Amino acid sequence: MLDFLNSNRSFLVLSGSQFFRLVFTGASFFLLSRHLGPEQFGNFISISALFYLFSPLVTFGLYDVNVKRASCQQTPAALLSASLITIALLSALVLPIALIVGNQVFQVDFVIILALALTIIIAEKAMPIAHSIFVVTSRFGTYAIIEILQGVLRLFAVLILLAIDGDLIMWTLLFLGYSLVLSLGFIIWALATFGLKRNPVAELIQRMSIGKGFLLATLLETAVLELDRVIVNKHSGASASGIYGAVMRINNFALMPINAYFITVYKQYFSKGQKRKALALRHALKVIRNSLIIAIIIFVSLIVFRQAIEQLLGPEYQGVASILVISALIPLVYAITQPLLDALSGTNHQNVRVSILAIVLTVNISLLMLLLPHFEALGAVLSVILSRLFILPLFVGYRFINKEHWL
Repeated sequence: MLDFLNSNRSFLVLSGSQFFRLVFTGASFFLLSRHLGPEQFGNFISISALFYLFSPLVTFGLYDVNVKRASCQQTPAALLSASLITIALLSALVLPIALIVGNQVFQVDFVIILALALTIIIAEKAMPIAHSIFVVTSRFGTYAIIEILQGVLRLFAVLILLAIDGDLIMWTLLFLGYSLVLSLGFIIWALATFGLKRNPVAELIQRMSIGKGFLLATLLETAVLELDRVIVNKHSGASASGIYGAVMRINNFALMPINAYFITVYKQYFSKGQKRKALALRHALKVIRNSLIIAIIIFVSLIVFRQAIEQLLGPEYQGVASILVISALIPLVYAITQPLLDALSGTNHQNVRVSILAIVLTVNISLLMLLLPHFEALGAVLSVILSRLFILPLFVGYRFINKEHWL
């Protein structure tokens, strides 16, 4: 592992940025969740989750499409131009629908609905563009700066909220404000660095055609990650969703080092898959081996510090420590299964990825309905772990049945 870390400068750069981002966003998370309490925090998490379900309809597989198009020698200017136009057009179509649905599902002040919809569907969309552009141009240092800046701005916004003793409405407005500042800053910098392609129509048409294949997979992956938060809120109440949201947010923080590694190796699935599909699979197995080492460290850390985490959240989040014992398994499962899904994308088996994710989502919702009435937040965590484990036998079964496709 030491040889791996020493030889992978990009991973070290992104891990460093993820560490600093973890410090800032982690501090803001504990301050925010403690200040709002489980009920308001639960509403924030659940309403955000609902709008994240609409998010793929705006990005239209943007990250995967940009990585794939870059492997076909498309310039950053062409990718940037087409990405901005895609988001501008699709967000105008998706935003009104999201607002109507959000207002029907959640009985909260419409200002909260509007601010979160504008943030997630429009303001935050500069980040996937930045993510993809910097990955395909190997500008990991610049992306690291944006990651850190995002964490700093979020913490600053939370400190303002605490200083004025604001409520959920004020937080959603601050959330929108700092997201707009970060997005506009990136767009201005990217335009100054890469410029725009004057006639991106051909690239736009090409990416819409490719994006259809990634769209369904992204929709399903987002549903796997976010839909349970909405269901927990509607079934067990805002307080239960606040506790569950806090546990899953902690796991998201814990996954940052693994995701940093996945970012640095993602485009190799496509480059290796174009040569031979077996090379992409070998690459996935190597990624699993390395990421498992990181995941084991995360697992142990979550177990050791679970009581301290619960104390930081405050007395209203009692029971989080016991749930963390089980949710600590999520990084291990993620490290094993995510590279297999990425290998499918890199080898043009996107339809198989979609099918696997559809099964995972079905199992997840079924288990959630079964376990939630008895175990609430713990049941939701168990449904996540058990459903995601289905990826492994489904992938192995497909690989065994279609051996000739992986030669």
